[in-house]
Amino acid sequence: MGIMSVRNLAVGNSVGEQMESSRAIPPFRCYEIEKTKLHKEWQIWKRSLEYYFEAEDITDQKRKRAKLLHLGGPQLQAVFQSLPNSEKFAVVSLEKAYYSVAIQAFDDFFQPGRQDVLERHILRKMKQQDGERFIDFVIRIRQQINECGVDKYEPEICKILSDIMLTDIIVEGCVSDELRKQILQKDRSVEEIEEIGKSLEGIQKQLKDLASSREEPKLYERVYGIQAKRRYQPSKQNRARDFQSKFKNPEIKCFKCGLFGHFSTDARCSAKGKLCNRCKKSGHFEARCRMQLGAPLWK
Repeated sequence: MGIMSVRNLAVGNSVGEQMESSRAIPPFRCYEIEKTKLHKEWQIWKRSLEYYFEAEDITDQKRKRAKLLHLGGPQLQAVFQSLPNSEKFAVVSLEKAYYSVAIQAFDDFFQPGRQDVLERHILRKMKQQDGERFIDFVIRIRQQINECGVDKYEPEICKILSDIMLTDIIVEGCVSDELRKQILQKDRSVEEIEEIGKSLEGIQKQLKDLASSREEPKLYERVYGIQAKRRYQPSKQNRARDFQSKFKNPEIKCFKCGLFGHFSTDARCSAKGKLCNRCKKSGHFEARCRMQLGAPLWK
């Protein structure tokens, strides 16, 4: 391959990358998606496409179909070419519904990958997680309801079914017994249930914060009080001094120095460390030496 060919290939790749990055939304690579996830991914991609049309104020049916196929990419274009109903327009119509017909054909094609019964089973098992906000739980329920096939019905019926499912799952899966009790007492709208749930959650959080603030001084005293007690480890001399201070008696006489008011174990004893001239031992005065001609000095 010559230098010019390599350069042209590099330029081509660069142009392709720039075109890819300039797309409003990424192409829908349906051949690379698992069959069980194909319908869900198609719904997500189609929703992004509708947002794009709304942002760009694109309403013309023919232009919308052209954008659909252009943004969808080669794989979606190949599927479109094989769909039998992609050009099946109504016999009597003032304007051909190019986009609506194409979208319906794609919906029918990707529909078999969805299992509504399985999705409803997943919905019924949903529970509010520990620490999960009530509003986040409601959002998760709504997202799962959208996977249960309610979109095949008319908008009014779809909303009724969605509200019924949402209410049932909140009753079964919410962590608030008070919310469950209020829902079961009387029929309530979804909007009312959401408002009660958020209100009860806010009250519960305030009560928890208040209880925590009241507990902090006790916790501080309990923790630091125990630590202070454990940190204070009296020495042998201090224990003797504490004992003496508790049972201090002016009649007590130290047998090592002969003075009153303390025990022989007291660190303040004046005979501590002194050498006895009689027995040559340390810790007492000669006048208080026990040994005198082989017998105790005092009784």
